[in-house]
Amino acid sequence: MLYEQIRYADIIRKIYRLRHLLTQKNPPDLGSKLGYPKYSKQFYRVKAKLREVGILNKQGRFVESLLNLHVVDLPLHATKEQIDVLGNEVPYSMFLALVIDSPKKVGEMIKDLRFSRKAVYDALEKMEKTRLVNVADSLAMAEKGEVNDWFVRYLDLVKTSIDSTGDISLLFNTVPAYISGPQAYYMINYEPGRPVGPADMLVLTYQPFLNFLESMILQLRYFKDYPKKIEVGLSKDGEITWIDRIPYDKKAKEIWR
Repeated sequence: MLYEQIRYADIIRKIYRLRHLLTQKNPPDLGSKLGYPKYSKQFYRVKAKLREVGILNKQGRFVESLLNLHVVDLPLHATKEQIDVLGNEVPYSMFLALVIDSPKKVGEMIKDLRFSRKAVYDALEKMEKTRLVNVADSLAMAEKGEVNDWFVRYLDLVKTSIDSTGDISLLFNTVPAYISGPQAYYMINYEPGRPVGPADMLVLTYQPFLNFLESMILQLRYFKDYPKKIEVGLSKDGEITWIDRIPYDKKAKEIWR
């Protein structure tokens, strides 16, 4: 997800600045250019992750897209400490929820995001220390500033990118959500001979992202043109499997009603 891209934002920026070298017939060793020892296993793991999250293509070249270029810009707007914090699932999810709608009661965030009390308070402490959030009287609010603005712009670019490419994986890369219902069932339990085509879709997420996701489904051309029924609901913490970078509920039912 996006927090994994954020985790490697500094490396992604360096790769972007070296992208012209990667198009050469005999490109130099990228890991060495980035300061890793030659044949470094750590760099191979990083490179594999960047391919997995869509920053690099199969040839190891930087994928120039609106969203990837926006990730390249993050180190210009956030400190290394802020990037280190937001590169993890709990603070990322909390900060995204606060960017979408601030302020929020800390107790409600614990319940709605379904993280442990300790995980939430540890994340809040780190985010306060790095000036990402402000907490007062049990209310958390995203700090106004460059990082908040970067996230708002990213959410706008998600809409633009999905409308121009039809790639809804970009939405699920950003917002903690997944597909359930018959569409997920058929994707996971494909049987030879079954007609291929869209089925009714249930999109599940957590309370802080519910209104945002509903608005995206109303606005995005992909969902407007979807020939079957789409509903948005609250996550049941299902077991997820990823297919073509889209998360599906492993326990989805063929008929959800």
